Amino acid sequence: MFQAVLWLVSLTSIVFFIHAILKGRPIDFFASCVWSLMMVIPFLISEPTFIASAASVQRLALLVSSLAVFSGDWLSIQLKKKFHKVSPGKDYRPLDYKLECLIFIITIGLWSYHLYLMPEIPLVAKYFSAMNTEAQSVVSRENAAKMLPISRIFQYAFHSSLLVLCPILLASLALRKKWKLAFIYLLISLLYSRAALAKGPIYILVASLTLLAFTLNFHRINRMIFKRTVLTGVAACLFFIVFIRIHPMSPFNVKISTTSQLATLHKFKETDDLSVTYADYSRLSSFEPEYAQLSALERNVFFTFYRVLLIPVEVAHRWYSYYPKHTDFLGFSGLTPTSRSDPHFEHPAQVIGSWAFRQRFPTLYTSTNHSYASFDADAHARWGMLGVVIVSVVVFLMLGVAAYCSDHSIMSQTVYTVYIVVLGVTLPMASLQAILVAQGIGTLLCVMILMKVNRIFLSTVIARRSS
Repeated sequence: MFQAVLWLVSLTSIVFFIHAILKGRPIDFFASCVWSLMMVIPFLISEPTFIASAASVQRLALLVSSLAVFSGDWLSIQLKKKFHKVSPGKDYRPLDYKLECLIFIITIGLWSYHLYLMPEIPLVAKYFSAMNTEAQSVVSRENAAKMLPISRIFQYAFHSSLLVLCPILLASLALRKKWKLAFIYLLISLLYSRAALAKGPIYILVASLTLLAFTLNFHRINRMIFKRTVLTGVAACLFFIVFIRIHPMSPFNVKISTTSQLATLHKFKETDDLSVTYADYSRLSSFEPEYAQLSALERNVFFTFYRVLLIPVEVAHRWYSYYPKHTDFLGFSGLTPTSRSDPHFEHPAQVIGSWAFRQRFPTLYTSTNHSYASFDADAHARWGMLGVVIVSVVVFLMLGVAAYCSDHSIMSQTVYTVYIVVLGVTLPMASLQAILVAQGIGTLLCVMILMKVNRIFLSTVIARRSS
């Protein structure tokens, strides 16, 4: 029964999202569509390979969280219809020039400081030094990011400045028609985002900029060409699904033949707490001789499928398998300065990374590997199903409050679009506290609330003066 409801909610989210795109509103149902594609549908496909007891708990948690995200998207649309119904037209005013300069100085300063702190720039080391293996690349990337000996505030600032401030400044520059400056700033931001070889930030940045450009220029798009493009995209996705399903080297079909990998697979199957998942087959297949014969396109397709659709749900499942079977629920451990200052404290993501991945694939994962959970899995590890219900309600409210605080002005739509994109993409990969603080969502939400309060105050003052 739960599976049927999950399929219904997921497919409904995807259909509604495609319909919203055709109407020029790609932000509608974006969060629930991404959640369905990255977490729910991969879970339903991978569930036969998961530990049954943990999968049953995860299934219920996904039902609660999916209904919350879908309902939050639906509530957002209703609030926008009600409070955006009367509008004198879009407000095309960009940011104040001084504020633009401030954002430019802050972002460029933070990025320059980050590059200065790196012991080596991973992108440069990859192409101009002897960094030949994936393990060396991972170590270099970690040394340039989470292993830097600096305050977490700076680490959060580096990340948020790219995902939050950068798109807002680019939108403002575009409104001023400062195309050359916008292009230079965009080029700098893309180079910085790629400097550490981290793919996630650049994907989120590109998604935000794409949806911004699409939303703000939808009225200029030829409808017939646009519909054909959307249908082509849907057809490409269907082809991707068929390709993954029938290809002999896909995790659904691959036959492990190498002696060492067969021994590893047999060892994995003897472990009660760690089942062999489709993601495990993807890792094992990368050592097969046939994998080296694949074209670059085929390898990129498999890596995308593995990284985007298999990894998030597998990591979440490992969290559900570990807590509370192997240790007590975490509670507030790691969320307070006292617990983090404990010399025996070990980050839960590092515990899961070592237990589920490092010990099984020592050549693929380093000792500093962190396996961050989705927002529901982290909440369950802390407070059980009650925690899942609480954070799901919070996400529901976050979607609704943001929609209520937005309006028809271009800058408000820019902030709202960035907010929804970052929130939607990070829900399957980060805890709620990380989304609010490290990803900058809490800051964006505060900005939108202040913008709403300012509009209410100004309208009140104008109404009093006119009366």
